Amino acid sequence: MSLEFSEHAKNQLKRRGISYTKDTIRKLKKLYPRDELFWIVGSDAIVAMEQKWKGGYKVLDMCKFIVFIRPGYPLNTVSQKILKKVIVFKKILKRDLSSTMLRHMLKNKKSVKQYLVPEVLKFVKQYNLYL
Repeated sequence: MSLEFSEHAKNQLKRRGISYTKDTIRKLKKLYPRDELFWIVGSDAIVAMEQKWKGGYKVLDMCKFIVFIRPGYPLNTVSQKILKKVIVFKKILKRDLSSTMLRHMLKNKKSVKQYLVPEVLKFVKQYNLYL
């Protein structure tokens, strides 16, 4: 499997104001129509999905969602309607980690090596993600 993320794609995904997951997925599907898309989230996002996500759980039909259990956010409060549509990694991560935390650390030039494998960190830096 190879991952291609062009400058064109990056520019197409940039938006001002509020950015909704469903809009990003639609854009990615247009940019990569032959690829299968996966959206990785923590259990905190899935727990809040019905109340806070624009369009609620309908976004789960747009691509495959992978959920990592985060400490303090068990899935026992999540409806079966949602759980049937996601792939759950049941192993709880040893370290609590969020994209918000990574974004903050990268923006402030703090090391994230303890959280990301070298290949992922290289990809994030190469494409200026989270910055």
